[in-house]
Amino acid sequence: MYYFTEGKVQVYPVGVGTDDNPSPLTNAEVTMPLESPAWYPPASIRAEYEAAGEYLQDDSTGAG
Repeated sequence: MYYFTEGKVQVYPVGVGTDDNPSPLTNAEVTMPLESPAWYPPASIRAEYEAAGEYLQDDSTGAG
């Protein structure tokens, strides 16, 4: 996402849905912006990759 203000551009990563799991339509606002927040693929996404023979690392437990 690109946010243009006062001659500056701020860039934010945005996740999007899939055909099987669409992003919900809602009114939302950013209440706690974080710079470079940690994000780990949830079990459902890791399962999709495993079904395709690919594996994603699960760092959410700190075990790797």
